Amino acid sequence: MKFDYIIIGAGSAGCVLSNRLSENPNNKVAVFEAGGSSDIWKVKMPLALLYTMHDPKYNWKYYSEPEPHLNNRRLFCPRGKMIGGCSAHNGMVFVRGNRNDYERWESFGLKSWSYDNILPYFKKIENWSGGENQYRGSFGLLPVNQSKNSNKLFKAFLNASSEAGHKINPDMNGEMQEGFGMFDTTIHNGERASVSKHYLNPAKKRKNLNIFSNSFVEKIIFEGKKAIGIEVKIKNKIEKIYAEKELILSGGSINSPQLLMLSGIGDADHLKDKGIKVINDLKGVGKNLQDHLETYIMQECKTPNTLYTYTKLIPKVIAGIQWFLSKSGPCSQSYLEAGGFAKSSPEREIPNIQFHFFPSFVIDHGLVNPSSHGYQLHASPNHPKSRGSITLSSSNPYEYP
Repeated sequence: MKFDYIIIGAGSAGCVLSNRLSENPNNKVAVFEAGGSSDIWKVKMPLALLYTMHDPKYNWKYYSEPEPHLNNRRLFCPRGKMIGGCSAHNGMVFVRGNRNDYERWESFGLKSWSYDNILPYFKKIENWSGGENQYRGSFGLLPVNQSKNSNKLFKAFLNASSEAGHKINPDMNGEMQEGFGMFDTTIHNGERASVSKHYLNPAKKRKNLNIFSNSFVEKIIFEGKKAIGIEVKIKNKIEKIYAEKELILSGGSINSPQLLMLSGIGDADHLKDKGIKVINDLKGVGKNLQDHLETYIMQECKTPNTLYTYTKLIPKVIAGIQWFLSKSGPCSQSYLEAGGFAKSSPEREIPNIQFHFFPSFVIDHGLVNPSSHGYQLHASPNHPKSRGSITLSSSNPYEYP
């Protein structure tokens, strides 16, 4: 088989690329996804987000190596393994990068990445419930909605933020990011608004777009140093498929460098150590991994306004029935909608900590139910200094890096 464009990975980027490239009927486009369909209730129901996070059918469920500075703990690193990728299992909070981050990139010589250059693309993405303005778009494919969650603890949290001297910000994706308020969400009509639903699904009917799910790309095929195709396992058979124009790797921050290294692109010494033929000695592949980890600060709650109620069988069943019948009620929200951005010290030019307020306890990534009413504040440093790396465990594409 031959296509003009081969896209590896049908996650947030892959779905958008599939839609945009196939808009031209002369382009023959194919997208390959290792996981299956995300058209299931566990993905669609906002409050069920932890179900797919722990299901190996829908999640890669990666873990870090033992971290010496964290008492040798291995950190859980969930990544979406389905059509829609992480947009089909994330917390549905819609937050842009800070204006100053893009202007910092511009100062390094990346002129096209300035905030003024990127803003039109931000606006093009979204169909924002607040309407079109200088900073927000209302004609995009992705529904982005202002949260209407009326949980009493959210109001108490925002009152406390104001009393502590922080601004209350009605739109953290608008003119200014700093402050506290209700985040925008990718929840629409009581369902998760994933990229697969709003970018890939509308393009499915196009005859020039081919979507291959449950298809694991094992290797990129090279002609010299030119990528010309892929070796992909489909229904337990290895197929060689070629790209006439471009081969686009959009497998995410873990799978993309893994596939590059398996295909011979990376640090030559590391590749030789794993018995892989070196195509191009690129030292940076898999290096400079960055993540902004969250710390949870937990507090027991004196009032029964938390999600602990829905860990009990009868309230859980009633809430589930309400969602299945009318896409409303507790299950139609993520409860991650309150939070904000603050500076760790007055000398800071821009906010460097992001906060999420959640009206329940999350214990071991949701694997353990809480034993009482409680809430937690997630604190996440936005400019961490630490760096990690992705390396191969072996030359076996099915062995986790």
